Amino acid sequence: MNPAGLFKRRVILTLVVVMALLAISAVFPVYRLAAEETSPASPSSGSATAGLIAAALAFGFGAIGAGIAIGNVGSAAMGAIAEKPELASQA
Repeated sequence: MNPAGLFKRRVILTLVVVMALLAISAVFPVYRLAAEETSPASPSSGSATAGLIAAALAFGFGAIGAGIAIGNVGSAAMGAIAEKPELASQA
């Protein structure tokens, strides 16, 4: 198998494992919070937990997307430099 295909498989496997861990960590606190009793006067920490998970997912997906985009741009720039070395200052 070529190195690019192997790298792509590793990236996909890593993303699947990370998403599974995020899903598992998101489910267990919900069961723990559902078992606890809270008084109506005190604010529930369930909404805070959900907000933190949502923020972490948004930041994580943004970082992953930016990393993929920067990788593609860098690859294209290196290919352009290989064909025309005078483009090195622009790439």
